[in-house]
Amino acid sequence: MPFSAVVSDALAAWVRGRLVDAWLAEHQVAHGAFDEDELRALAEDAGVPYVPARRSRRAA
Repeated sequence: MPFSAVVSDALAAWVRGRLVDAWLAEHQVAHGAFDEDELRALAEDAGVPYVPARRSRRAA
């Protein structure tokens, strides 16, 4: 596979990811934040592993 095709595929995947992030942010503004159970179910439906968001380690 030519290097340019690899770069093109990687860029397309990155753009798709940003579009999904934007859609999720808009959806949460309109409908409220997803809870962990909803995120797990969405990941399962999509056939991808669920990776929970990292928690901040800053002291309170």
